[in-house]
Amino acid sequence: MFALDFAKLKLVLDFFEDNEPLYLTCILMKNNKGLTPIDLTIQNDSPKNASLMLSKLNTFGNEYSFSHLFFEHFTTMLEWNLPAFNEFLGNCFF
Repeated sequence: MFALDFAKLKLVLDFFEDNEPLYLTCILMKNNKGLTPIDLTIQNDSPKNASLMLSKLNTFGNEYSFSHLFFEHFTTMLEWNLPAFNEFLGNCFF
């Protein structure tokens, strides 16, 4: 899956951002095993990829709230101390 290959992930997400930003929400879609790309990055201890995904979600600002879709990973992301996660939290409404 592209979620674990940073170069491919960046290429795909940049393409979506440039052409159809709503496609960035694919980051939150589940595969046939019920896992999202963010789930996979957490399972594979890939903070760089998670940070990239979060930075792309941050482009939506506080227009949408995605926090409930991966709330179970907040502890891990806090431990990773990702600047993109801190920005993401600032855009959330709880």
